[in-house]
Amino acid sequence: MLRFRFRLQKVLDLRAMEEQQAQIALGASQQRLTAEKAQLRALNSDAHVHTELRARRRQSGAEPEEVIRLDHYADALKQAIWRQERRVDEAVQEVESCRRLLQEAMQRREVLTRLEEKRRLEHVAEGLRAEQKSLDDFAVMRFAAARQAETGSV
Repeated sequence: MLRFRFRLQKVLDLRAMEEQQAQIALGASQQRLTAEKAQLRALNSDAHVHTELRARRRQSGAEPEEVIRLDHYADALKQAIWRQERRVDEAVQEVESCRRLLQEAMQRREVLTRLEEKRRLEHVAEGLRAEQKSLDDFAVMRFAAARQAETGSV
C-alpha cells in the first residue's frame, strides 16, 4: 500500500503556525491587561492613602499652601486613575480581539485537520479494498487451477 500523503499539508502547517501566533498574541495581551490592572490598583491605593493623609493634615490644622498642594495632587491622582481606567478598557478590548482571532485560527486549522483525517481514512479504506481484491483474485485463480487440475485428471 502506498504511503499516505495529504496534499494540503503545507496549508495545514501554515494554519497551525497562525494558530500558534494567535496564542502568543493572546498571551501577550493578557500580560498587558494584568500589568494595566496592577497599575490601576496601585493608583487607587495611592489615592486612598492620600485621601487619609489629606483628612489628617486638615484636621491637624495644616498650612493653606500644604492643603492646596495636597488638593492638586489629589486632582492629579484622579486624572491618572481616569487615564489608567481607559488603558485597562483598551487592554480588555485587545484581549477580546485576540481571543476572537485565536478562535478563528483554531477553526480554520480544525477544518483542515478534519479533512486530513477523512482523507487518511479514505486512503486506508482504499488500501483494504485493493488488498481484498488481490486476495479475491488469488482465490479465483486457485479455484480455477484446482478445477482445471480436477477436470484434466478425470
